[in-house]
Amino acid sequence: MAPTGIISKSILALDVLDRDRIAAARYTVCLDAVNGVGGAVCTKLLERLGCIVHTLNSEPTGIFSHGPEPTPENIGALCDLVREQEADVGFAVDPDVDRLSMVDETGRAPGEEYTLAMAADFIFWKGVRTAVVNLSTSQLIDESADRHGAVIHRAPVGEINVVEKMVEVDAGFGGEGNGGVIYPPLHYGRDAVLGIALILQYMTECEEKLSDLIDTFPTYRVLKEKNRLPGGR
Repeated sequence: MAPTGIISKSILALDVLDRDRIAAARYTVCLDAVNGVGGAVCTKLLERLGCIVHTLNSEPTGIFSHGPEPTPENIGALCDLVREQEADVGFAVDPDVDRLSMVDETGRAPGEEYTLAMAADFIFWKGVRTAVVNLSTSQLIDESADRHGAVIHRAPVGEINVVEKMVEVDAGFGGEGNGGVIYPPLHYGRDAVLGIALILQYMTECEEKLSDLIDTFPTYRVLKEKNRLPGGR
């Protein structure tokens, strides 16, 4: 079986997902894979979930069509495509498909922090009560935890630090505010493909538009900047 088939099949086997229910919603989805490896695997998953898929930058050339991080300032073309196609949702992934950002049906890109918060909200709804995030993740995740009586543990920045803490406290969910979702029943690693499936299932079960789900959260402002070291490094 091809790698894309293996990944799709593994995600679809998760107990929290109902492929038929998502397929019945017949979502129109726009995808920006920034010419990384996500074009094939994300498209395959979306098709298996019965979605109508429109893609941007889906060829894995490795020559990125815009800044590789799925931040709002880098995915304007995806926002435009969502509006043009009157899509239900847009998804943007980074080149190695471990970070996920969303665009709602109005063409609004709320930022990657909402990916983790909304995926957590869904998983907490399903009964998980312990999660681990890094220290740079916003308070959105705490809003989600408070709704469900869940406990959030914080770990130093870095995926390995989050994973080690998840194992230590036996957390059922985790991730980073940069759009990285970790769900142990699949594996201990950030996975944007998994994030796509969780968000679609959440939309399906709530029977809500993505914009309405986003608007259940308060607005926080997070400023993240990169400082260059002397010598341009």
